[in-house]
This record gives sequence, C-alpha cells and structure tokens, in this order.
Amino acid sequence: MFPWAEDLLQEVFLRLWTLPAQWTGRGSVAAWLGRIAVNLALNHLRSQRRRPHRSLRGPRTDADEGLDPDWLADESSLDPVELLERAEEMEAFRRSVESLPEAKRAVVKMIHEDEMDIPAVAEKLGIPEGTVKSRLYYSIRRLARELGGADGSQGR
Repeated sequence: MFPWAEDLLQEVFLRLWTLPAQWTGRGSVAAWLGRIAVNLALNHLRSQRRRPHRSLRGPRTDADEGLDPDWLADESSLDPVELLERAEEMEAFRRSVESLPEAKRAVVKMIHEDEMDIPAVAEKLGIPEGTVKSRLYYSIRRLARELGGADGSQGR
C-alpha cells in the first residue's frame, strides 16, 4: 500500500462527512466516493511531481524544506555506534563534495561551509545568480545520487 493511501482514505471520508450536499443523487454513493478518491489521488500525484520528496538525510541547502531530526538530537545522548555512523556519513559527504568539479565545489562550500547566500556567492565569484543556482542544483543532485538519497528526478 502507498504510504499516503491512509491519508487519502481519511480525506475521502472527511469530504463525505463535511460535504454531503455535493452528492446530487444521480448514480451511486460508491461511484461518487470513488470519483472523490480518484481526484484526490491525482491531485496528490501532481503535487509530488511538482515538489518531489527530499530525503531528510544527506546534504541540505536553503532550498530544502524541513529539518533533519538528527540535527535536533543532543550528541552526548547518542550511543557510540550512532556516533560512528554519523562520522562515516559526514566523511562520505566530504569525499563526495571533494569529487565535484572545482566550479561546483566552490559554490557548495561557500553556501554550506561559509553560509553565504546565493547573491553573495554570485558577487564573490563574479558570475550570475542563475549560474550559482544551476551549479548548486546539479551538485546537490550528484551528491544525493552518490550518497544514496533522492535525486530529484521523480516524475520524469
């Protein structure tokens, strides 16, 4: 079953409860509920295509949404295995960043390590903001692919 199917089912019944007047009496109630479910599912799929899922693990940018729950954890409360895993993930990320072409690596480092925004990076490198965005986008896709995360190519 799809992870969002239960939410869809709940939404169908919520609409049945809140909007019963939408049923005109033509056809069966089951067909009407089925049409609501199909429409909600299509809306969900369209939404996912426009805003693909992003892993909470892996590299983050200002464009990413949400927080990585691991960042909220107190490291002193983690066991040694978790600390080792976290260190290995950071090392894998560092190696992947170092494997990027120089122009893309510079953009990623300025944004992630120096915490610069896109206009500041563009000014410092003397390139258009669109070029910074493009380099960042393709770098993140490559890093996500190398690190086993979502690469943003869903729905294509």
